[in-house]
Amino acid sequence: MSRTKKLIIALLIVASLVALLGASMQRAARSSRITPAVVPWVADPLQAANAALDAGRYPEALAYYLQVPEGAHDDSRAQRFIGWKLYGDELNRPMAGLSYVHRALLREPFSENSWEDAARVYGSAIGGLFDKKP
Repeated sequence: MSRTKKLIIALLIVASLVALLGASMQRAARSSRITPAVVPWVADPLQAANAALDAGRYPEALAYYLQVPEGAHDDSRAQRFIGWKLYGDELNRPMAGLSYVHRALLREPFSENSWEDAARVYGSAIGGLFDKKP
């Protein structure tokens, strides 16, 4: 079985679990989002966002990622980067990234990167539900 098919099957299983645990995940996602900074318009928002992310300026990175227009060439990539790189990896708040990777999948359903990032975020979000808290 190909790697992509395995990822799709895993994501479908994870999505089923997410549906069962939906309400608590939605509450947690809303409470863990950051507020985007006010940034000037730039010609290449994806490049500016990646530079801000690398420098640890997360609200600025989010604002630049959100500047990528819906339907633009880099739109799906920007959504994936918000969901996985920003919320899932850097901030360790995968629940807040769920809606962004979901949007990336809807906009580019045949992209292997979209499926991989969605699987990472969904897996981290579900795993976080079962973490023991002191």
